[in-house]
Amino acid sequence: MIFKKIDFVEYNNKWAFDQKSKLKKPIILSFYSYGELHDEIRRRTISIPETNTDLFEIVYLIHKWGGATGRYFIMDRKDVGYFERFKKDKVLINVYINAAKMAINGNPDSLNEFCKIPGIKESFGSKHAYFWSPKNKPLIIVDKILASYFGYKSPHALISSLAGGYAELLDKFHSEAKNKSIKSILVLERGIFQYMKLQQIK
Repeated sequence: MIFKKIDFVEYNNKWAFDQKSKLKKPIILSFYSYGELHDEIRRRTISIPETNTDLFEIVYLIHKWGGATGRYFIMDRKDVGYFERFKKDKVLINVYINAAKMAINGNPDSLNEFCKIPGIKESFGSKHAYFWSPKNKPLIIVDKILASYFGYKSPHALISSLAGGYAELLDKFHSEAKNKSIKSILVLERGIFQYMKLQQIK
């Protein structure tokens, strides 16, 4: 697993700028940009909410922020209705709450817990892990775009290629950030995402 020589800080800044851009088609009418939605989710995920209704709103917002594929969990397509089934299943709700508590403590094993919920795989599991993780011990998002940077077709393929899975991937990001004197692994993750996104546009 090799990190390509790109200016992670520059592309991280481009990611931040992109987040502030006005949405061409609002996801939720009250949010002007993905950045506003991102910050609202971060505000809500400091601690586990007291009600399931508030928890469901957080789950919904994360899937809306995460892009078009996130809608598959929310939409009732082909009689699957993952989100509606999730909201009625106390066991799955407890699995989610346990995963969120693990992420709040910066525990990478939270990804495996999120992925136990039908309809949530590594890409969105890592988005949930990221949003619940603390700023001083962040968990990274491993989506298809990031996986492709390392030459893998999917987040599952990338994570499975490492004996230590997601935890080992985090360690590699921490090592790379330290080697390049970068303050946060999120600068690497976001830099990679924006770099690959721009490469796809070309």
